[in-house]
Amino acid sequence: MSLNGSGTNNVIDIGRYLVRPNLADGLNREELAALLEQLKALEGRVMARLLLGATDQPVVTRAPADVRLLTAKQVAECLEVKESWVMSEARADRIPKHMVGRYVRFDLGEVRRALEQRQP
Repeated sequence: MSLNGSGTNNVIDIGRYLVRPNLADGLNREELAALLEQLKALEGRVMARLLLGATDQPVVTRAPADVRLLTAKQVAECLEVKESWVMSEARADRIPKHMVGRYVRFDLGEVRRALEQRQP
């Protein structure tokens, strides 16, 4: 692991972990957190390219810090329900979902608001 120029943020070469994920087994907690942060940043850039349409020109965007798209598993953990329930509700359009390519993602705030509106 190396530090970036400011000496405050951990920077890990994520490419080698994408090719050989089992290498992550040898990382300590701090290194895992740094790797996860870089993966989140990469995910944001990839989603932006997918949503805005890939072009020859690079797209530089940043999502607001408080908006993060989650997987069905992550939403299920937050709501303390089964992942299958989340997917069933999404398929039935009872909770909002976002398609990122072929992947279904959720904004937890939108899901919670939709569920609150369903309550009598």
